Amino acid sequence: MTPSERSERAAATRIGITVDELRAHRAAGEKHCPSCREWLSLRRFNCNAGRYDGVAWRCRSCDRATKRSATPADKQRGAYKGAA
Repeated sequence: MTPSERSERAAATRIGITVDELRAHRAAGEKHCPSCREWLSLRRFNCNAGRYDGVAWRCRSCDRATKRSATPADKQRGAYKGAA
């Protein structure tokens, strides 16, 4: 088993689907958001050049909700990426 097959198997297990289902979703241009637990189009994710796939790990809606719910203390100490 190659390293890429191992990582696919681990990702599928983590989500709770088979490797074939994971490959079908990826072929359809979809990604799983672990926050809302939905399969969404890649267009629903922000860009992140530092990640292996080039997109953020959670969808825009979940990212926006997390940043909006941050307290002023969180913002001041830079506890989230959008801190100013």
